[in-house]
Amino acid sequence: MITSRSTRWLVIAGLVLFAHLFPQQTPLNRSAAQSLGDGTTLEPAKQGKKVVLRDRLVVGLKALSKSDLAFVDRVVLRVNTGQLPQRLVDQTFFWARAKVATTTTTGGKERRAIIYFRPALTEQARRLGVSL
Repeated sequence: MITSRSTRWLVIAGLVLFAHLFPQQTPLNRSAAQSLGDGTTLEPAKQGKKVVLRDRLVVGLKALSKSDLAFVDRVVLRVNTGQLPQRLVDQTFFWARAKVATTTTTGGKERRAIIYFRPALTEQARRLGVSL
């Protein structure tokens, strides 16, 4: 046990200095690009740079397969052409992420939000007369 007050402060200062000099590689501060299943890569966001819709959907929904990425591309195309409201896509995106957070998993397998997002948005788009 550390007994003197000055020794405790010295240890705390050393830990802070160590953490500053050797940061852990976490998803929030890693500097490498992420490769996707279709051969494209996602670069980490830079301060002041807006994240594009496709990147937000791919990362936020954990779209990994070529099929998932193709679906995301179709959604982005429909939003960019004005056929699908971005507000609807955003609402479905946040609903799917919340659904994953509240759903219990079986067998320790992680659920991805895309499995909720894809059918929900497809049905909502169908009601608007838009095919995905």
